[in-house]
Amino acid sequence: MPSATLSSCLMKYSKKPLDFHEQVELLASRGLLVENPAAAEAFLNQVNYYRLSAYRLPFENAPHSFAPGTRFEQIRDLYVLDRKLRLLIMEAIESIEIATRTAVAYRISRQYGPFAHAGVKNLKPTFDHATWMAEVLKETDRSKETFVSHFKARYEEYPQLPIWAAAEIMSFGSLSKLFGGLVNDDKREIAGKFGLHPGVMGSWLHTLVYVRNICAHHARLWNRDLAIAPRLPDKDPRWQTLNPSHSKRLASILFLLNSLMTKLPSGGTAAADWRSRVEALLAADPGVPRFHESMGLPADWTRHPLWTS
Repeated sequence: MPSATLSSCLMKYSKKPLDFHEQVELLASRGLLVENPAAAEAFLNQVNYYRLSAYRLPFENAPHSFAPGTRFEQIRDLYVLDRKLRLLIMEAIESIEIATRTAVAYRISRQYGPFAHAGVKNLKPTFDHATWMAEVLKETDRSKETFVSHFKARYEEYPQLPIWAAAEIMSFGSLSKLFGGLVNDDKREIAGKFGLHPGVMGSWLHTLVYVRNICAHHARLWNRDLAIAPRLPDKDPRWQTLNPSHSKRLASILFLLNSLMTKLPSGGTAAADWRSRVEALLAADPGVPRFHESMGLPADWTRHPLWTS
């Protein structure tokens, strides 16, 4: 559509800003039960009305019209639940990310030496090493870590760092790209530590970078349609029991995090503790219609072999 025609279809934004009292009144006028207006105003003083809009949608039976009996506390509780869920997911991703950094650095340093990542010949010919290395060097230059300053002051190789040091300052995204650029033997060795096919491992890392960014920006996660869905292992019958569409939902993230955590050297006890806390959180159904289904979780998800094994 030509820009002039598109412009003629647009309307001028005319909504005025509302104070917290007016925001609560607007919600009440749309059928929301606000039993404690002062507490609702205090919550909106901390959590932007617009941020809360995504958490209101599951309780609406039409645009700007709440289902009868919906209470403000239900929306607040859903928001808080999502926040707690993001924290649990970030906790699991942290453990997996650190273990992956360790596994990559260990494997390629022993194969190719301290500066393994700097050698184009150590990686796949199709890997865009120049672009990737330029980003890692930027990350090195921005780093305020003491070990980076020490290396810079003492060794002529700077801004190149040994891979075991570089692995600690590169972003999770850069680490994921490095794994994708490794030759097949190196990928297989690292992925094998997590009981995965290299292609699946690469896909999962890519997805976890995306999910981590969602969590880091405090964005809604519980019922999000994932833009970067993980590849499901096609030779593992446990994964084949899931609805394929669930790969784009939180269910796949919870299951793959559990799978990865159980493979960590200290994963048994830590994974069991993490699972119990996730279960306790998601047992607190805030009254959202199709709550678990919206996350792609089967009705008996806590007994699913991807969760219990």
